[in-house]
Amino acid sequence: MSNSDSLARALTRLRVPLALIGAGALLFTVFVSVIYGLELAAIGLCIVAPMLLLGVQYACLSRASASQGRGIVWVLASYPIRILILVIVLYVPRSFNMDVRCAALCSILVILFSMLAEAIVMVRTPHFTVDERD
Repeated sequence: MSNSDSLARALTRLRVPLALIGAGALLFTVFVSVIYGLELAAIGLCIVAPMLLLGVQYACLSRASASQGRGIVWVLASYPIRILILVIVLYVPRSFNMDVRCAALCSILVILFSMLAEAIVMVRTPHFTVDERD
């Protein structure tokens, strides 16, 4: 069993937590929209932003596990892509005077919980080290 096999299994184990985080984001959106009476555009933004973030995280991790030597590049690339998504999804609607507070809070919570899930899964995954001796 190689490192790519263990990363592929870790990615498979990460599907369920990411799906649960996405479902939690949807429930959070419904809860906040009922309590605060958000507009339809704000509700849509609150649904789209976290799902894009989760999709980018999963896509980059799957590419990292599929590529043999360039896995770290995909992991490192996921962070600026997520920042770019946040900038586009939060600042562009804000310039049109749309309420982005719910989307911002939901996005931050999704990022925190998904990174926590990723860290827990990766810590539990056995990785092989190469010990070079002279």
